[in-house]
Amino acid sequence: GNWGCGVFGGDPFLKGLLQIMAAAEAGRKLVYLTFQDERLSLQLEEVFSVLVRCGCTVREVFETLRDFRPDPSSKPPSG
Repeated sequence: GNWGCGVFGGDPFLKGLLQIMAAAEAGRKLVYLTFQDERLSLQLEEVFSVLVRCGCTVREVFETLRDFRPDPSSKPPSG
């Protein structure tokens, strides 16, 4: 679930993606509880589908996340 996203201000989408990556690396199924956040659920399902369709590896996703640099002029998403 969204552990660390409440009072600690973590990003639920990033937390979900990291857990998807961990489960894939471990060869395990994942049950991710979004606590009735339909938007987050749909986003994670879509990203998972795209990653599977494209044949992306956990390493490729990790390297993309590691190298990501947000545009300093953009505002953080409201949610």
